[in-house]
Amino acid sequence: MQLYKYALRTAYVAYLLEPATQAKLHPPETATSQITKAPAPKQSSGASSGFGMLDLLRDSSSSKDSKSNKFPKELVQILRDKLQLIFMGRDPKYQDQLVRYTFGAFFNHFVEPSYFKQVKENRKIEDIVLIFFSKATAELKKRLPGDEWKGLVDQHVALFIRMIQDCMKENHVASSAPELMSRLAGYEAKLLSETKETLEPEAPRATQENVPEISYSIKDMNLVLTIGSVFHKLESTLQRDIDHLRVLVSEQVSPSDQIY
Repeated sequence: MQLYKYALRTAYVAYLLEPATQAKLHPPETATSQITKAPAPKQSSGASSGFGMLDLLRDSSSSKDSKSNKFPKELVQILRDKLQLIFMGRDPKYQDQLVRYTFGAFFNHFVEPSYFKQVKENRKIEDIVLIFFSKATAELKKRLPGDEWKGLVDQHVALFIRMIQDCMKENHVASSAPELMSRLAGYEAKLLSETKETLEPEAPRATQENVPEISYSIKDMNLVLTIGSVFHKLESTLQRDIDHLRVLVSEQVSPSDQIY
């Protein structure tokens, strides 16, 4: 069973790394969200101002008044669903490649069974933001040359916090947690205080029909079909397993990435 899972994952990643697939995953950028169009914040030290907010987040997370710090239990699944849409490129408001990289890196961590269970038990928003900060920092460092990442960390974290607020409003749980909404707004304002920017993710100007999408049908994955034949798997079983892998394996792989 483990050998089958390993072989299937390898075949799926190989499909994602094919030139034709990569061309669709990384099309030439035409219209991106305002987060990448905005100039990088001017900082004399060259460091993210978010580092100055980490202590505030940690202090709030470790507060003894744990009940008031907890977010509504419904938000755990709401965030999972929203992050999955962004990760898969199905949310037109979050089409910027760097945003999908950082949100995707956090999503992969968020859905790990042990961490997901921890989130459901603790329900502390500051803990989630701290983890996103860490994942976004690592992802931007990996994707951008030199120190370019430093000017974007705060903006990505602020966008993540804005997404949480939007999720709560759209799913009618904001009214049950006014103190939490106030804290989130404060964190966002502090992150953006130096740039004076308001981040508003916007959909690409191209129509959705013009945006290339990769196929997730196993009929387009020759190596996956070969694996199925070797392990005597039905096509329906293969398709189900590939659909499961789509959640566990990031689309944001590049030709330089290794296949494990």
